[in-house]
Amino acid sequence: MIDTQCISVTHPSGLYITDDYIVTHNTAFALNVAKYAGIELKKKVLVLSLEMSREQVVQRLLCAEARVDSHRVRTGYLEPKDWPRLTNAAGRLAEAPIFIDDTAGLTVLEARAKARRMKAEHGLDLVLIDYIQLMRGRASMENRQQEISEISRALKAMAKELRVPVVGLSQLSRAVETRPTREHRPQLSDLRECVAGETLVVLGDGRRLPIRELVGTAPEVLAVSPDGKIVTAKSEKIWLVGVRTVFSLRLASGRVIGATDRHRLLAARGWRTVSELSVGDRLGIARRLPEPAFPDSWTDLRVALLGQLIGDGSYLIHQPLRHTTSSMENSRIVAEAAREEFGCDVKRYAGRGSWHQLLISGNGNPWHPDGLNRWFRELGIFGQRSYEKRVPEAVFRLSNRQIALLLRHLWATDGTIAPRANGTGSHSVSYSTNSPGLASDVAALLLRLGIVARISSAKKGNYRPSFFVTVSGATDQHCFLEAVGAFGPRVPQAERLRALLSPRTNTNVDTLPAEDFERVRELMRARGISTRRMAALRGTAYGGSAHFKFAPSRPLLAEYAEILRDEELYARATSDLFWDRIVAIQPEGEEEVFDLTVPGPACWLADGIVSHNSGALEQDADLIIFLYRPERYKETSEIPPDQQNLAEVIVGKQRNGPTDTVRLTFIPQYASFENRVESDRQPY
Repeated sequence: MIDTQCISVTHPSGLYITDDYIVTHNTAFALNVAKYAGIELKKKVLVLSLEMSREQVVQRLLCAEARVDSHRVRTGYLEPKDWPRLTNAAGRLAEAPIFIDDTAGLTVLEARAKARRMKAEHGLDLVLIDYIQLMRGRASMENRQQEISEISRALKAMAKELRVPVVGLSQLSRAVETRPTREHRPQLSDLRECVAGETLVVLGDGRRLPIRELVGTAPEVLAVSPDGKIVTAKSEKIWLVGVRTVFSLRLASGRVIGATDRHRLLAARGWRTVSELSVGDRLGIARRLPEPAFPDSWTDLRVALLGQLIGDGSYLIHQPLRHTTSSMENSRIVAEAAREEFGCDVKRYAGRGSWHQLLISGNGNPWHPDGLNRWFRELGIFGQRSYEKRVPEAVFRLSNRQIALLLRHLWATDGTIAPRANGTGSHSVSYSTNSPGLASDVAALLLRLGIVARISSAKKGNYRPSFFVTVSGATDQHCFLEAVGAFGPRVPQAERLRALLSPRTNTNVDTLPAEDFERVRELMRARGISTRRMAALRGTAYGGSAHFKFAPSRPLLAEYAEILRDEELYARATSDLFWDRIVAIQPEGEEEVFDLTVPGPACWLADGIVSHNSGALEQDADLIIFLYRPERYKETSEIPPDQQNLAEVIVGKQRNGPTDTVRLTFIPQYASFENRVESDRQPY
């Protein structure tokens, strides 16, 4: 692990981060700050040491101030010249207003209470906490990352309330050491976990917008609660991070997310960075997206017309609006809607066989658009070619009923509802398009109805690839027929499929991670329940360990939860998450990346994929400092003599001032950072 410090030293109410890549040097640096503030500036300092005892803290302060080798002090092998130094240093420390509290496992509320009491009794100018990861947050937090995010925000609030700087040490991962180059100097981007600019953020009003378009805003987004339920939460900040290397993760459902290697996603064993994930791992995505609390409403004719024209319509610039179909029902609803909703003139032109085309006129002109022309421009889809077609953003604000209506008419154009032939193969419910964006939109609309569809593609020769949105499994296909239904040419097909679908649900599609069985077995061991006994309690035949060698269904895990009386298992069995599988991870080069933070749930939905809260420590900090020592990454022979024991204090961020790098010398025998001009002299 990398030792990283949250430090607030130069301005009251400021929280700052220091990132140290050498074990123990973080404490050394922070104690140097405390020693200087207490002895030289006579400031009142409170040290909350959760890691070291007060005796250890005093010893380190004493050795640094006396300039005596700390190893000789610990072992007792002191030289005669050490005694006067230690005596004089002890006198200076005794007069310094430095207070040390070594209570373990503090909460932020307890730390704030101690700081408030000291301020009331003695005054207070600086608080030092060693370190954040040893503090305790609320027991209800889902994981440690969320807990640390909550603690960092609470420390920021404490600094603001008490109007004193807060020095809080923290630990982050050693991602800097995995760089392919030999440049290990830390930088601000090492603290961030980011996503690509095209990542779609699912908003509380139903829309999906690229994160790059949300920079500087704080919209309500969809997130996942600790018990696995999809909830609405207020985002705090969305911002551009910079240019970073991005990796693309493709899931079996066809969903894709681009993120940096440190970005965390919800895996079967909890939050994992992209670098920790492998092909075959399962990730959590939403099983259903909630309907907006206050959905928009259109006339049903307008919704039906949009679905028909997205599927079989042409609305290119400088060309008349057209609809081509072989279905009398489809052309009838289009003509009716165009006339009644927009007052258009509709003429029919016969084609080959039953195919015919509707020409829709009365839509104004390029300078004064009217009717359908104006509506499609307002929706932002006018002029789209077939491979560019999208479902308008405004559609996602509609109610579930009207979304189902739009899908019904889309399926009436390029959709398929095909019962298996001759009793072989599988039933097919799918939608085809050569627009990848439209395929993604259709899958997202289906998710509003609780249907997790899969997106696949196929390419023939030099033609553009075709994309297929497939509803698989008897459960989802039955849900499709009930929620979406069928229109026009798809009605007979839907009726045949409905008659053939088995009333039994298919548990092989919406399964839970096999890792959930670990919790089951752990509880069985704790309660003394053997595998044979569990089989008897469930009323099934004994099968040994084979019971736990497959991915469990939701009803099965719920059954175990009921027998074992475990709320965690029940929450997993009834969560709003579908466990998708990673099928590919590949680098995509460098591009602009963005961060989004959501207090509370500390996560958000990236087009349905559960994505972790980003950059909480960095966002809370007013000043970020990195400590870097080149000799820890290079051979001694590679370092010039005048660079020995060099320590760089890199100010990566400062909210109220410039950033820069300050060169110090680290004296290892004293565990002390000192000004380079002074400390370059050999100790006497």
